[in-house]
Amino acid sequence: MNADSPPLAIRTFRESDRPGVIALWAQTLGHAVEVDRDLDFIQRWSNARLYVGLIGDTIVATAAVGHEGNRGWLHRVATHPDHRRKGYARALIAQGEAWLARLDLPKVNLQIRGHQPGVQAFYESIGYVVEDRTSMGKRLVPVGTGLPVIDITVTHLEMTAAPRVPAPPPPALKLAVLRAEPISVPFYRYLYNTVGETWLWWDRRRMSDATLAAIIGDKAVEVYVLYVNGEPAGFIELDRRDEGAIAIAYFGLMPHFIGRGLGPWFLHWGIDVAWRYKPARLTVSTCTLDHPKALALYQRMGFEPVRQSKRQMVHPGHAP
Repeated sequence: MNADSPPLAIRTFRESDRPGVIALWAQTLGHAVEVDRDLDFIQRWSNARLYVGLIGDTIVATAAVGHEGNRGWLHRVATHPDHRRKGYARALIAQGEAWLARLDLPKVNLQIRGHQPGVQAFYESIGYVVEDRTSMGKRLVPVGTGLPVIDITVTHLEMTAAPRVPAPPPPALKLAVLRAEPISVPFYRYLYNTVGETWLWWDRRRMSDATLAAIIGDKAVEVYVLYVNGEPAGFIELDRRDEGAIAIAYFGLMPHFIGRGLGPWFLHWGIDVAWRYKPARLTVSTCTLDHPKALALYQRMGFEPVRQSKRQMVHPGHAP
């Protein structure tokens, strides 16, 4: 950045940045940019990042990077007209390139729409070259098509006294349950993503590392990992941040451990740990995206439905 330029703060996109990014892109990238699709996609997948540059609280520049396993792609580079030629775009691009380099991506590509010699000259000045390639594309989703939405019914359950359900017999396997304390964000994401992939767990995939770390790093949040023959088989997360109540925030098994009798035993184990704190109530929620036997299992363990709610979710597997 230029020495006389106002200092630029660079970080990854947060949901609260959406209005600022929309305003910037509307002013700078007028060629059919589908803002909501782009931002939802970037938040859903771990192989994409959107970097925003801020002066104070105002977003003045963006640069997005992503990859498909072989090479990176640079796109959505934008700088507010009042803040150009100050080195901001270079700084954001360098941030994205550094992230791709850490992933051992061998190169990064970009496309320039139409004939824009000034834009081409800018990229050449920072090391990009024109390659002998033919760029081709095929539109799979018409511009302006809404994202597919899933209707979800959530059942909220609770118990107000420790259950008298006898503990299910442990499977004849080498079992261990250990609390991950402290639990790192990468390990938590591994557990959450692997357990929840089939059931479209997505809320915490959208969270930034900092937001997620603040939750799982709270002393009132406990993550217990089930190990079978030495490898992680599932986890249960107890959230005690609500005074007088404990919530089973997440519970599940790795896909290859489902159907081996581990679920009832591990859930009963987690419920027993929760009741040692003597809460006024223990709660859990399940929805129509979860395992079809999840609701029946919770009821068998002593939970009773107290209400249902409806919500909608954009299908996380749908990419723009």
